[in-house]
Parts: sequence; structure tokens; C-alpha cells
Amino acid sequence: MGFPVFSGITLMILLMGPYYLMYNISSVFETTGTNPLLFTSISYSVSGCFLKSLLLASIPIPSQSTMEYLSIITKVIYLFFIRLILQSKNAKNHEVHVRINVGILGWCIAHTALTYFIPLATDTSLSSDFSLDYVRLILSSYSASLSTYTCF
Repeated sequence: MGFPVFSGITLMILLMGPYYLMYNISSVFETTGTNPLLFTSISYSVSGCFLKSLLLASIPIPSQSTMEYLSIITKVIYLFFIRLILQSKNAKNHEVHVRINVGILGWCIAHTALTYFIPLATDTSLSSDFSLDYVRLILSSYSASLSTYTCF
């Protein structure tokens, strides 16, 4: 089964939705000086995760070593962008906690959603048509992301 394009676009919208929400909420906390940097770094992280999911969807049977390797790469890229956020010229001390929490939440959401998505995308028994179960699995991953986030 090829990767369904419509489902892929919907997945991208579902993944980006919380980041737009967090971007607007961060304005309430008066972090307007770092909003563009924060949003750009999170967008790059989500784009990286999405490209990883496309790559894994094109592999018929992803091996465990391949998935572990790509997971490590994703975490390294995420940590690199978090370092860029923390070392930005316009960073302020009272914003560091907010930026770290938003970054952790963003990574948890993307990682958990892709954990649900990868087995679904590689399942050859699914039709290429869009299904509501696809959305349900992704939305249910957000609750798992938030429960993971509370551990931090």
C-alpha cells in the first residue's frame, strides 16, 4: 500500500494544531520576543518527525534497528533546537521555564502521535481511503502525550 496522501495531509494538520495553540498561548505569557524562534524550532521538529514517518511508511517492514536509529536522530535534532532556543540572543530568564516546558510537550506529542501512526501507516490491510479511525488514533495519542508530559 502506498502512503495515502489525504491521510498524510490530515496527519500534518493534526500534529501542527497543538503547536499553533501553544504559539498563541505563549503570547499570553508575554514571550513575544522569542515566539518566532520558538515556533520555527518546533515547526522544524514536527517537519522532521513527519518526514521520518513518511520514510518509515515507505519501508515495507521496518526493522527494529532502523526505528531505533531514526528515533535517536529525531531526539538529537530536537535537543539541538532546544539548545538554539535556550542560547538565543533575546532569551530572558523568566521565559526559559516556559520554553523548556513547551519544547518537552511538543516533543512528547509528536513522538507519541508517531508511535501510533507508524504501525498504522505500514499496515497493508488498510484501504487508501481516509477513515475516522485514523483520526481517532492520532487524537487519542494526545492524551498519552499529556500524561507523559506530567512526568516531567
